[in-house]
Amino acid sequence: MIEKAISAFGTLVGRISLLGGYLAAAAVAAMAVLICVEVIGRGLFGVSTLIADEMSGYLNCAIVFLGLSYSLRERGFIRVEVLYGRLVGNWKRLTSWAICLTSLAYAVIVTLYMARHVAFSYQRGIVSTQVSETPLYIPQSLILAGSVILVLQLFYYVLDRVRNLP
Repeated sequence: MIEKAISAFGTLVGRISLLGGYLAAAAVAAMAVLICVEVIGRGLFGVSTLIADEMSGYLNCAIVFLGLSYSLRERGFIRVEVLYGRLVGNWKRLTSWAICLTSLAYAVIVTLYMARHVAFSYQRGIVSTQVSETPLYIPQSLILAGSVILVLQLFYYVLDRVRNLP
């Protein structure tokens, strides 16, 4: 029964991670379109969107944070194999546990601080200093969402006893 619940949780987290990956891919496409519009506007028509650099920065953060869990799940993270690749048996399992638990603790701390930061920005009505005056809680919420998805993914690896940790 517990194995079935863990498996169901893993399936749910996998779908959420995939959604994060799709959203990160959409952010890449949106950033590319925005930059093309800016380049064409400046080059051919002598006009600017005035927001391309700001929005590209927000989209870049969305790409990174929304893609974290998907990248981890798909074994896309870079890892130093010089030492880890040579470990065998209990040493490899112990190292995997240490990596997973440390990563989970770090991700939880980042997520908690990010949640506080988003709440602060929302409550104070903080906006960007750029022309758009974007309420900063909006792009910060994308970072928070990506952090939450990463925490869920790492928590699943702990529940799954680090068997399929990339």
